[in-house]
Amino acid sequence: MRPLNLLSHVSCSGSSTPHAWGKCGTTPNVRLAQFRLTSVVALLLLFLGNVFPQSPLSNYSSFQQTIAGYSSTGAGGWSAPADRVILGGGFRHLSGGTVHANFPAQPSGAYPHYTYGPNEYGWNVYNGGTSGSITIHGLHADLPAGYGILKQTISGFSSSGWAGWSVPAGKVVLGGGFEANGPVAVSAPAGPNSVWPHYTYGASEYGWVVQSAGATEITIYAIYADEPEGYEIVQSAALNYSGTGWAGWSSPGARKVITGGGFQLPGAAQASFPCFPGQTTPFGYTYGSNEYGWLVQNGGTAGTGYIYAIYANRAPLPVEVFASDGVTLKSDHSTIQAAIDAATAGDIIKVAAGTFAGNVLINKDVTVTGPNASITWNGARGAEAKIDGTVAVTAANATLTGFEVSPGLLPANTWLMEITAGGSAVTNNLIKVGTVQSSTKQGFVVINSSSSSPI
Repeated sequence: MRPLNLLSHVSCSGSSTPHAWGKCGTTPNVRLAQFRLTSVVALLLLFLGNVFPQSPLSNYSSFQQTIAGYSSTGAGGWSAPADRVILGGGFRHLSGGTVHANFPAQPSGAYPHYTYGPNEYGWNVYNGGTSGSITIHGLHADLPAGYGILKQTISGFSSSGWAGWSVPAGKVVLGGGFEANGPVAVSAPAGPNSVWPHYTYGASEYGWVVQSAGATEITIYAIYADEPEGYEIVQSAALNYSGTGWAGWSSPGARKVITGGGFQLPGAAQASFPCFPGQTTPFGYTYGSNEYGWLVQNGGTAGTGYIYAIYANRAPLPVEVFASDGVTLKSDHSTIQAAIDAATAGDIIKVAAGTFAGNVLINKDVTVTGPNASITWNGARGAEAKIDGTVAVTAANATLTGFEVSPGLLPANTWLMEITAGGSAVTNNLIKVGTVQSSTKQGFVVINSSSSSPI
């Protein structure tokens, strides 16, 4: 019987059996007391995970930067914005070469090309000897609970070239990478009970796995944290690489974003990077409005491979689009107009309290509700969803209810609210007007004669 959540594991030269603490040649003598202590810690972490709710990622975003001029070391990198930490990252070798390093940069880290500041995170890529440009990708967010970066160098490989390392007990892996002296065929997240040629992970064990495609020494990196809301590791179906060697995988879902990813290929990778809503891949696929995924390009070796993508929920945005049942979340947005544009007939758009700058055009049969949808304009209203702009309703069966419409400046010859379609319902809205420029409009609201809806 071995301890739960092993700290590490390697595949050792001359042996196909991994040893419990990453040491080659002998199996450690694990005392019963150690096992009991580890078991108690695991149970305590499980209990605490049930008591304290999981949190989504806040201020999630990404960077993408192409670097054309490499130094003699072939090293390049890019930084995450100030006060953000790195979740994961990737690369695309635009000149068709391989990459020998693809890993997170930590504060105060000194690398061949750059020394990071005391609070600076980023992503580094080292060119594998082929001149040309590389695009560096990074995923970042506010600091999640339990965040850390694991780094472990492994120099003794078995004939299969496999190795791996585990994150601390009670943590999950968000992303990872490698720094090697040669090409790499596998750089992938490992989840509980996953089976690899050199090792089988435990029931609550996460980590990062690599396989050499010519490297004799690899430093493994794994980014970890407490499990965020909506966390999952997705493994693609078996993919047969041919032609240009491109493949991708995704897991669409409202608020579901990518934190990291990896690959298991028959040869060295030329590209491994995240893909975002609306992006078109090199093989012609366009990701949907809520679709995040991971793209990989094999370095010319035909065969079967896999793509790995790690997902979590990001913090909700203030404008949510639900299906007609009012329960099924389809997407969320920062602006009211973006939500209307993404919605389809019958959808319900729920808007939280706050100020939303910009004009609103409701040109679809959707219901747009603010926080005071059930309260008349002169009732005891709570915090408002304020539209700082004009409103036009042109759809025949649209609803707008529960808002404050109060543009700071009403341009000349402009209606504050214009309802031109019969059958629309515009109710329980509070109308306020700031500065009004000289206008030929008689009043602030116009209602088409075929509509009898109150405002």
